[in-house]
Amino acid sequence: MKLNDAINKILDYELDEEHYSTMPAEFWKNEEFIMTCIGNGHSTTAVYNYIDKSMWSNKKFVLSLINFFKNKEDWHLEEILDLIDPKLTNEEDIAKALK
Repeated sequence: MKLNDAINKILDYELDEEHYSTMPAEFWKNEEFIMTCIGNGHSTTAVYNYIDKSMWSNKKFVLSLINFFKNKEDWHLEEILDLIDPKLTNEEDIAKALK
């Protein structure tokens, strides 16, 4: 399956957490794919379990995730802080976003 096909299937509610184990590892390095899963109500715990470790040190991705959840009532700050690369937690833009 191609990345764009997978994103479309998520948007059409044809692909969910039950299919994660069959998704190529490269998908879990793609911000759009990950944010589409989260934005469509997939379990954050399930998504976080599959996200490639390199994404947790990607400033752009981490900021996107923080900003997405800051606008939600169900804010998972502690869960995100446990996963973010410690080098990023003191980074100026990340620190501002977390306030």
